[in-house]
Amino acid sequence: MAWRNTDGKDYAGVVTFHRLDDARTRVMVQMDFVPEGLKEKLGDAIGAPDRRVKGDLERLQGADREPRRRDRRLTRRGQAAGRDLTGST
Repeated sequence: MAWRNTDGKDYAGVVTFHRLDDARTRVMVQMDFVPEGLKEKLGDAIGAPDRRVKGDLERLQGADREPRRRDRRLTRRGQAAGRDLTGST
């Protein structure tokens, strides 16, 4: 699966899925972006984007082990936004 941002900042990436056996799949993520501004450049220098992606993948991996787990985040307006990762409501 590949993507490229068409508006604003130039972001692109690829996610690939590799079957290891009947119970395991390796997920690999490659993201391309150019950090802008001091905060983004500093964050990139200390590896913040890598840690964020790694954490997201670890949460995704744990989703199949927790039958009713919900991924909850706050939107910019402070409203809860979530998606049920198991497909149930």
